[in-house]
Amino acid sequence: MKHATSRELYAYWDGLRGREPAPRRNAVEPADIRRILADTFILEVVDREQQLVRLAGTRMCAIYGREIKGTDFLSFWSKDDRQAMATLSAAVSLDGAGAVLTAELTTVRGQTVACEFLLLPLRHGS
Repeated sequence: MKHATSRELYAYWDGLRGREPAPRRNAVEPADIRRILADTFILEVVDREQQLVRLAGTRMCAIYGREIKGTDFLSFWSKDDRQAMATLSAAVSLDGAGAVLTAELTTVRGQTVACEFLLLPLRHGS
């Protein structure tokens, strides 16, 4: 992980999970990560082809120039990359393993932004 934000989020997530593969979603306290909340998002993996943004920090929304809550995360990726992202995020969700990836994004103003994504699973229900 190259970015301090990713390292901080991972340390928080790792502390929450203890000996479990992943922490419960209701264990996450936004106040505990307030310094990095603007860079954080939560996805709901409905299935392999639909992964909805349930929470999106202000910096995440600024990259896209709009509120992204409720949007399908996979729609942000090019057709060529969408299948790879679907596979990766499904593996994170199903296998309980984290993943780090870097991507070059293009803003609505045509600017290129290098981003690091840290995908970490959360348990919901049983």
